[in-house]
Amino acid sequence: MNELVQLSHFSFYYPKRTSPAVRDVTLTIKSGEFFLLCGSSGCGKSTLLRSLKPQITPHGVIEGERTFKLSKNFDTDQTASEIGFVFQDPENQIVTDTVSHELSFGLENLGLPPAEIRQRVAETALFLGIDHLIQKPVNEISGGEKQLLNLAAILAMRPKLLLLDEPTAQLDPVAAKHFLELLLRVNREMGIAVMVSEHCMEDLLPICDQVCLMERGALHMPLPPREFVRNIMENSSHPFWEAMPAASRIAAQNGALDEKIPLTVREGRVFLQNFPEGEIKLPVCLKMDSIFSCKEIWFRYRKELPFVLRGVDFSLHSGKIHALLGGNGAGKSTLFQLLSGELFPQRGSIKWKHPKPRTAFLWQEPKAMFSRDTVREELVSQNGALELGLKMGLKPLFERHPYDLSGGEQQRLGIALVLGIQPDLLLLDEPTKGLDPWNKKLLAELLDRYRQQGGTVLLTTHDVEFAARFCDECSLLFGGRIVSSAPTRTFFSANALYTTNAARIMNGKIKNGLLCEDVGQGLKTYKNQL
Repeated sequence: MNELVQLSHFSFYYPKRTSPAVRDVTLTIKSGEFFLLCGSSGCGKSTLLRSLKPQITPHGVIEGERTFKLSKNFDTDQTASEIGFVFQDPENQIVTDTVSHELSFGLENLGLPPAEIRQRVAETALFLGIDHLIQKPVNEISGGEKQLLNLAAILAMRPKLLLLDEPTAQLDPVAAKHFLELLLRVNREMGIAVMVSEHCMEDLLPICDQVCLMERGALHMPLPPREFVRNIMENSSHPFWEAMPAASRIAAQNGALDEKIPLTVREGRVFLQNFPEGEIKLPVCLKMDSIFSCKEIWFRYRKELPFVLRGVDFSLHSGKIHALLGGNGAGKSTLFQLLSGELFPQRGSIKWKHPKPRTAFLWQEPKAMFSRDTVREELVSQNGALELGLKMGLKPLFERHPYDLSGGEQQRLGIALVLGIQPDLLLLDEPTKGLDPWNKKLLAELLDRYRQQGGTVLLTTHDVEFAARFCDECSLLFGGRIVSSAPTRTFFSANALYTTNAARIMNGKIKNGLLCEDVGQGLKTYKNQL
């Protein structure tokens, strides 16, 4: 395979900082390779990815060597198109008004003839299955479709290397799986090298070639997925232990840590079928006065548009952590804005407990909350937030501007601010977005402590594993209505598709009463049910 990019003892320093964001990295990316880049929030993943595309490399000091071997004259517009970049937020990358214009935009900037532009747009749209959207305005397509559009606009320019920075962070589980399946096709069928940064690694580990772990700016040598997983599994205190595939955790919990450690749901089922008689332990935890109630809530943004919410009936029990699940565009954020008072229902009513609870709202984009020049000033402005900021590891960032933080760091700052308010009701819109496994667990501990002090939490999330492990109740929003609402254990054990991989591995064999409530609880009767 041809070498595309080579880093040799590469380091990157942001202005006025003494420690490097990327530290002494040596890495070679060859054509057709598929890399998974993982690491905790703020470890330097985004900086490294941006450094691999000169046009968006941050301003700062570079040490070491960075060599590109894609084309002879890399500084031209033509060769700049040979490295594509997909950002975390699909909204930030779209620049035109319609899908067809967006697909054509980059090609027109390359100065291609109109006939070739039409041909590339057509074949790319067909390859990614978005041809039915070609005439649609971009503001009328879902978040998942926007991310596919971003990918298509880049693929139309025929890149040799594709870089993606948490591309599924804002996608629901179904849209995320579809996106990753197409990404695999791009890699396998088009031969495009891929490097993707992602916290939710379960679906990526089985399809990537190499895994790179980044810690404090340093990059550990790439390892094949099974070897990487086995190394993590050998240390149960490793912060990424719980981010490993459910099949791998089940195998590790039952003493199977050989070179054939399972990565997928299918391999996990085979493992259980071949497991010797005896106790099987499941390391994935599925848990089992309303503060408000919604009655027949209808809402649409304009009269000419369809209703987003269509008769929502929903109530939230005090003192619970409740997860609201659903696809992109299902109306979760709209319902949150109605509950926060930002919007008002056109039909139906919201009845609140008396007196009405004090409410704090974490927006999906926490940037909207920031108004000070430093992280310290933001935290000091809110009583109790400074202590929470320390617990969430924000002290090294105190003198930074909030807009200069990574996505995960901004999320942690936003969480500290809303928890610092000490409200009666906490509304969190995608709180785990951009958080690494360690910070997800820390968030769960903070929410549990808040709940024990009398608080109530309603959160939206695409992270079904987080909801299954840490929430008391779950609801599914579909077609503008709440179609299912139950205690978490019942909710996930009843679902065949919208559920966790651990539940899929068990393949419905475990009845509701047998799902574990404590990590590592033995499922002693599992064999009797087979």
